Amino acid sequence: MKQWIKHIYFELYIWIVALIALAVMDCSGEHYSLCVAKWIGLPWCPGCGIGHAIHETFHGNWSQSFQYHPLGIPAVLILFYRITVLTRLQIASINSYIAFNKKPI
Repeated sequence: MKQWIKHIYFELYIWIVALIALAVMDCSGEHYSLCVAKWIGLPWCPGCGIGHAIHETFHGNWSQSFQYHPLGIPAVLILFYRITVLTRLQIASINSYIAFNKKPI
């Protein structure tokens, strides 16, 4: 079992869960923020609004997404590219693990 853990790309699962969470989150009203700049009381953060922008991108509201943050749509594209790359690596890793551990009959 421990050998399988070495072959898991946790980054892949983190990005998938993060995108799903951003796609289904409720954007109405006040919500909890993960922004460190907001926690320490800074009035501005370069990433503020990108979560809402990603949410609106998933719902097809392109102009609303751009209003929340101009990098929302590129962020989604970059994350989908990263997920694709990591998925290919995950599949190759599993296939090589299976081929290496295949016992002869």
